[in-house]
Amino acid sequence: MAIDLRLKYFAAGVRMPLSARLHITIGIQCLIAAFYTLTITSRPRTTAVIRTLLGLLACFIFYYCTFHPYGAPTRGTDTAIGSIGLYGIMRAIDGCFVDLIVGVHSPPRWVVDGKVLPLPTTIRGRFAYAIDYLLSLQGTSMFKDTTWDWILPSTKRRLPPPNTPRLAFIRSSLWSLVQQYLLYDALDAINKSRIWDTRLPHPITDGGLNIFEQLVFAFSVCVTTALSITITETFASIIGVACGAPIEAWPPLFNKPFSAVSLADFWTNRWHSIFRRTFDRLSLGIFHAFRIAHMPLPAHLRKTVRAVTIFGLSTMLHLLLMYRLPTSETHHHPAFFDESIMKFFLSQPIALLAEKFIVQPLSGGNLWVTRIWAWTWMLYSGRWWADVWVRRGMWDQGEKVVGYSLVRGLWNGNWIP
Repeated sequence: MAIDLRLKYFAAGVRMPLSARLHITIGIQCLIAAFYTLTITSRPRTTAVIRTLLGLLACFIFYYCTFHPYGAPTRGTDTAIGSIGLYGIMRAIDGCFVDLIVGVHSPPRWVVDGKVLPLPTTIRGRFAYAIDYLLSLQGTSMFKDTTWDWILPSTKRRLPPPNTPRLAFIRSSLWSLVQQYLLYDALDAINKSRIWDTRLPHPITDGGLNIFEQLVFAFSVCVTTALSITITETFASIIGVACGAPIEAWPPLFNKPFSAVSLADFWTNRWHSIFRRTFDRLSLGIFHAFRIAHMPLPAHLRKTVRAVTIFGLSTMLHLLLMYRLPTSETHHHPAFFDESIMKFFLSQPIALLAEKFIVQPLSGGNLWVTRIWAWTWMLYSGRWWADVWVRRGMWDQGEKVVGYSLVRGLWNGNWIP
């Protein structure tokens, strides 16, 4: 008899239906083909047409993948499918359409030892370029001593030292994985310690909880969201490095978010950067499409409008992710423009402006003042996102995020939640 290690419960994507994996794979092939054409400069008009058609095909496939009812076993798995589908659409728009809107063809380049490389010209080199570009979330590369020309300085500063021994990296990552699991298990035990009434429109802020409990659950949503990403990332980094990938290709997706000294620091430097490149590129396309890029705006105002645009894109992403989840008698979804989602994401630019023009001048440069402000605001506004998370069933008893529960096993003997 085979031993069930229940590893599939530790990552939502592992339980993805086979048909969803097939559609995602086809969409990925379209993106690789589209990115391959970025390296061909001899016939720009022809390759632009081919790239546009491939981008449209990729968008169609990922759109189908995002909204097709696959019958995923959990809402977490359903959300993982939707996240991949929407990210695929954004990568297609980024790679195939933004340059057309801007009017400048500027394919990303590899950088080796500070020198920008020319685009590859061999078939092998072009495929390597396309695959590496597709896999890069933060501007790092699967090739030694290589990055992309769009990598952020803050990301370069936290790259793991390239001379780190592989065994040391793997050992450290495994220990980190254990710590993440224990924290995730403990928070999941707290989240599942009660039966949530998902029929309520605001189960956190208007579900009979006192303010302390509301803040605790808002904090839990923040941490468990981060852990759901970092656990998968850590798994991938261990496998990648064990298979020969360079160690410096695996900087953490999160930059110590709980050490943020301000709200701007949290959103700009600390929170995960999975969508940063695509949001930045999409906002550039929007600026040019609506001629905002050509308006005589002051630099600080242009930066503010760009930030509002990016938060607007993030709002739309999360509206789509939550709206596509299946409904039931106990999960009544509101209209597409969910009030709680919009309050949380669209209030962040307002809070950033308040921080810049009110909190920081009053703080006199005291980082503890801005730190307290940032976390007070994040926990307070996080309650609105927690309302959505609970109402959409992400903390239902049937949602499995760990295969075995050490915390619940030691507490009440429930080793398999």
